Amino acid sequence: GDEFRGKKKKYKWVLESQDEERMLADADVQWLADLPYTIRIPASLLDTERLRSDGSDIISPDFLLVHAGFIPGVPLEDQTIDTMVTIRWVTRPNGQNGGYEFHEAAKHSGGGDSDTSPVLWGEAWQGPEHVIFGHDAR
Repeated sequence: GDEFRGKKKKYKWVLESQDEERMLADADVQWLADLPYTIRIPASLLDTERLRSDGSDIISPDFLLVHAGFIPGVPLEDQTIDTMVTIRWVTRPNGQNGGYEFHEAAKHSGGGDSDTSPVLWGEAWQGPEHVIFGHDAR
């Protein structure tokens, strides 16, 4: 689970509601904390597999659901919780020859000319999975 986020002041209502009936039980909080940060939906469940003109299968990539996003090029198992719930921008500190890194820009005008300028993570994502995310990446 995510004990750190559960203890943040803005989540105090979860544990200390004035109305006992509306307060979440410890088991409810634990259940929420134990939920995964990503969900993988196999393409086969969505009937996205198609046939080529020669009759062979075209296998579509799986879909991943996440709150905010991922750092392109970093394996899913190496993504941090903080990245998956907050990312918007990535940079390539070493230009086109380097990998992407998390970039903490609260607001960025985008459209930089440099190879090291921040870009929205989704613009840099190459897959293979399709990513569906709910975080406003503007």
